[in-house]
Amino acid sequence: MNGKTTSSRQWWWVAGALVLVGLVFVIARAVRGPALKPAPMIQEPTISMNFDQTGKKENLKLEDYLAGVVAAEMPANWPAEALKAQAIVARTYTMKKVAQGGVKNLHGTDVCDNPDHFQAYDAGKVTDAVRQAVAATRGQVASYRGDYILAWFHANSGGRTATAQEGLEWRGEATPYITVVRDVAGPEGFTPWSASFTKADIRSAVIRVTGKDPGDFSDIRFTSKGPSGRAVTLAIGKVSISGPSLRVALGSEKLKSTLIDQIAVSGAKVTFTGKGFGHGVGMAQDGAKAQATRGRKAADIVRFYYRGTQVVQRWR
Repeated sequence: MNGKTTSSRQWWWVAGALVLVGLVFVIARAVRGPALKPAPMIQEPTISMNFDQTGKKENLKLEDYLAGVVAAEMPANWPAEALKAQAIVARTYTMKKVAQGGVKNLHGTDVCDNPDHFQAYDAGKVTDAVRQAVAATRGQVASYRGDYILAWFHANSGGRTATAQEGLEWRGEATPYITVVRDVAGPEGFTPWSASFTKADIRSAVIRVTGKDPGDFSDIRFTSKGPSGRAVTLAIGKVSISGPSLRVALGSEKLKSTLIDQIAVSGAKVTFTGKGFGHGVGMAQDGAKAQATRGRKAADIVRFYYRGTQVVQRWR
């Protein structure tokens, strides 16, 4: 075999290898999808706020508003990284909701201090620790494919978080970043709870939600559960009702979650036992505290609960 033929074959081998590498690169890009452009930097927004008790309306810089939210939503003596995670999540929640119209249909403003309508807010609870957490994460939000996420959060997951569909009956835009996540427990673990109601309480709640009377029922059955094990629908007598709707109707502070283990009907009394506190969707505040105590950083905590997201800077 002469040197010229060998050289020619080597050249073709190199050329073929380069083509193969190029194909692999193109295929990899196609699988990943187009590269995401970084979100453009903006100026810190000024938002309008309604105070429910007085009806007063006021304009606030977003970071000033956020301090009141973090103070109201999480104990100020919790670890700094948990407070920072709460700041990132609450900032994201605010920006997403304001972009969708906020509470203009209710109050003519972007936000309000009624947690049933928006987020809790209490400027009187703001401490230096809260101010530092907000300042340290200034302008940082959670993003998925360049958009603000729906950054729901709750108190305690009971061991595993919920999908938006099962925890909130969500039927809006897709939330692929919210999945069932096995949560991190603090020293107290995931303490079970028990809540008792009368049959009359249950009957009244079902009528308010469905407009149908279940009558004198002898049991309450789970008819469907979600991926995390939460009650999606329940059968009470001949009436079907969603778990989240029943919880709200009975009082979400008393029926703490829909992660229900057992329902016992005895005489005129109905007792629920379960775990968790809140709808279970997104970040669990107790879990964030547990992770921060173990040394995890705020951005990592946020990404733990909202899978595939990035923490990005929107203003400085």
